[in-house]
Amino acid sequence: MENIEQSQSPKSPPEIVSEMSSDQEVLTDEVEQLRSELEKTNQERSEFRDLAQRAQADFINYRRRADEEQKQSQMIGNSQLLSSLLPVIDDFDRAQDTIPHSKSKKDIAWLAGLSLVIKKLHTVLETAGVQIIKSEDEQLDPWIHEAVAYEEKTDIPEGRILNVIRQGYTLHGKVLRPTLVTVSKCPKLIEPDNSGVGINKEQSNQEKEA
Repeated sequence: MENIEQSQSPKSPPEIVSEMSSDQEVLTDEVEQLRSELEKTNQERSEFRDLAQRAQADFINYRRRADEEQKQSQMIGNSQLLSSLLPVIDDFDRAQDTIPHSKSKKDIAWLAGLSLVIKKLHTVLETAGVQIIKSEDEQLDPWIHEAVAYEEKTDIPEGRILNVIRQGYTLHGKVLRPTLVTVSKCPKLIEPDNSGVGINKEQSNQEKEA
């Protein structure tokens, strides 16, 4: 009985302090481990977030490039189609310009219909972003004009557009077809031919010496 009582005797204060210190060390280790795992988790979360943001930015840039390429492809297709229609517009415009002023009542109906068709064609072009290049009385601009002939003029500044041979157009501000024009230029000054003056003077001196 005495042995049992001795084995179950209360622990001394130093023993209690030692056990508390041991438990505290274990707890500290667990806290440090949890803190390390938390920092690692936060770091991984930050990396995943950065990766998601980069992927989103790459997708936005890809979608923007795809939209731009689609618009560019569509503009090229529209440009080719509209360019093929311009000769037809030219023919209609020339037909309208050749309509005689004196016409009978019988001709008025179909001429009015022709004018309406021409007007609708130009409206379609304008809706598609096509604009006529204004060239009358303008100075020659090599970016939008193409000079096919020059006329000497003394009363008009050089480089002034005189006549439009073929109308030019732009598509959304870019040249779809340049305007063919005739341009003024200053007349060339005719220099006197003095090639025989020296010879005649030499012959005259020789005759005087003889």
